[in-house]
Amino acid sequence: MKLGDYDRDGSASEFVLRIGSEACRSTSVIVGVSRLQPELHVFTTEERPDSPLIVAPEYWDTLLRSGGKTTVEEMLCGDHGSMEQSEIELKAKEGALHAERKRYKCTDSGERGRLTGTEVL
Repeated sequence: MKLGDYDRDGSASEFVLRIGSEACRSTSVIVGVSRLQPELHVFTTEERPDSPLIVAPEYWDTLLRSGGKTTVEEMLCGDHGSMEQSEIELKAKEGALHAERKRYKCTDSGERGRLTGTEVL
């Protein structure tokens, strides 16, 4: 278990907990304590406080190294035959997490095309 300041509240008191696998990748949550919630808990986003934020473990590592904001590619055009690319934007500031998935249509040449939708996580 490696503790880190994933929520950017100034205290390295959270860790990644792997909870399962889906579609060829692992899923995980952040568990710990924070200034906003000083008892042990699973972290959520401000926008969806009743649902744990579940992403791949490497996304948490990217957020930890990023300084508080990062975008990770979840699915690329052509990956597993996909005609859609998805990216997750993760933000952490002063103990609060935010996450949004953006979906893009793929072009005929296999590149990311226009934005088709967003989803708050």
